[in-house]
Amino acid sequence: MLRRCGSALATATTLGLAGCTGEGNEGDGGGTDGDGTPTEEDDGQDEEPAETTVEPVTETTVEPVTETTTPRGGETTTTSRDLGDPIGEVKESSVEGLRIVGLESKVAESHPYPRQGEWGVKIDLENSGDQSTELNEYTWALTVYDDAGDVLKKLNRSEGNMIVSPAGGRTLAAGETTGVAIQSTEAIDPEKVGRYEVSLTCGTFADGVYCE
Repeated sequence: MLRRCGSALATATTLGLAGCTGEGNEGDGGGTDGDGTPTEEDDGQDEEPAETTVEPVTETTVEPVTETTTPRGGETTTTSRDLGDPIGEVKESSVEGLRIVGLESKVAESHPYPRQGEWGVKIDLENSGDQSTELNEYTWALTVYDDAGDVLKKLNRSEGNMIVSPAGGRTLAAGETTGVAIQSTEAIDPEKVGRYEVSLTCGTFADGVYCE
């Protein structure tokens, strides 16, 4: 190396080592390693990691389905319809021509409740048919539950353990609405009542005009 570049060393401060030849030369095209194998150029840039795209998760909301049935041309009402009392529900209302449009439960203080100072239910009843009818000629039922869902009382007019008292008298004319109070013949502790269900049907002993 010194033999070949001796003259170049004399002028190294001004000309550098230009013109030297031999093993290990570096040029514009890159260098070689010790055995003459070309070395790869390092462009100084690291490979960037590939981007990963995460697809957003779409939540699907399933709307609840409320099923209702209509036995004998009447209406079966569920809790999907607000009747004014959050603990009351119509289990079955299957008399064509009579429609339950409201519910109320309370400790009785006045008419039409027959037993003052005791818990009872008042049903707002509409005669949606075209005939006057006797309200005592249908089958009324009331089931009362406690907060745990156990039955406190199961009342049915045909069994004689229920009092049915229409506010406007026994007869309800076509197109009119009245209140019908229902109470047990035995007192029910209002503190134990969690919820209740009422039913109005054409039972075995019902002989109202809308059951014919």
